[in-house]
Amino acid sequence: YMKMISELNLFAAEFLKPMQVYAFMSRTHPLAGMSGVKVENLNDYPYVTYNDECSKNYLDVLGIGEHPQLLEVSDRGSFYDVLRSGEYLTSMAYRKKPESGEFVIIPFEDKDMVICSVYVTAKNYQLSKREKDFIEFVREGEVHGSGNSKKS
Repeated sequence: YMKMISELNLFAAEFLKPMQVYAFMSRTHPLAGMSGVKVENLNDYPYVTYNDECSKNYLDVLGIGEHPQLLEVSDRGSFYDVLRSGEYLTSMAYRKKPESGEFVIIPFEDKDMVICSVYVTAKNYQLSKREKDFIEFVREGEVHGSGNSKKS
């Protein structure tokens, strides 16, 4: 993406701080007690992802684009229901490890992957006040919560 941004003579600025990628699964999953997992081990267990192009491209980045037991879902509810079954796993990015809950994250032993997010504009574009406020709102929520929190 950064190459394309450069080739198109655009400007990219960090939107959110980079987040580490982990294996993500139910506490009842067979790998849940492991201290680390190899990316190749993801092929040994059913894997759930969203059925959009970005998610499918992400599987290629991980090196599991031809996963033998891939389930593609279209909504967040189905995604988490499948993970709750304890059979499926996925990968997700987190800034810090969750303290508790029904899911666990496990670091990858063989790959150090981070998700970076940027916003892209024309080089001569000036963000409006509303755009700047929105970016600040998202960044503030991301610092105080999971990145999906809402301000009241």
